[in-house]
Amino acid sequence: MAFTALIAIVIFALAPPLRAQGYVDPGAGAMLWQILAAAFVGGVFLFRKFILRWFRGSKTPRSGGDTVENSQSDK
Repeated sequence: MAFTALIAIVIFALAPPLRAQGYVDPGAGAMLWQILAAAFVGGVFLFRKFILRWFRGSKTPRSGGDTVENSQSDK
């Protein structure tokens, strides 16, 4: 019985109406642009470590290379 009721609810929820009765606010487009811009800026802050490393190059010293500690300790 519960399964039949669940199927009926899903069918009624997914069935499109014959004629849509709705109103789209003129500010809805601006809100969509704001959401997209916020997602982009949030993504930049999320991946800023990787983006900065890509633009600046790797900051990690390479193994076997001459570092500041090795050159000063030899003197």
